[in-house]
Amino acid sequence: MAEDTAKIDAFALTDGKEDFGILELDHRAHEEEGTEIRYLGLVPHAMKKGLGPRLMAYAFNEARAKGVTRLWLHSCHIDAPGSAGFYQAQGFHATRSAIEILDDPRLSGHLPKHFAPHVPLIEAHEA
Repeated sequence: MAEDTAKIDAFALTDGKEDFGILELDHRAHEEEGTEIRYLGLVPHAMKKGLGPRLMAYAFNEARAKGVTRLWLHSCHIDAPGSAGFYQAQGFHATRSAIEILDDPRLSGHLPKHFAPHVPLIEAHEA
């Protein structure tokens, strides 16, 4: 089944020479679920420079312009260490918590092993 990409908005935070961040809004959810922030992130050297709140404000403005009444997102332990506090400072609050078990994308080669250094990497070593 093909995705309805017409209901997905993607934005890059850039100065015209370099991209500093990304924002993706997914409007495919049912009306009562609202719009999901699928991706919101900054490159490491752009963090703690006031760009995160500006990118989030852009997300709120884009959602408001489309008449969205609920904007939500998922966060997890592999996000940047301060992301939960950042989201709370932007007005979000946790509505549920879950434990999910999945294969570490650093072990499969989908992400570099140095990614998410705050998350332990558990590898099997041959004796």
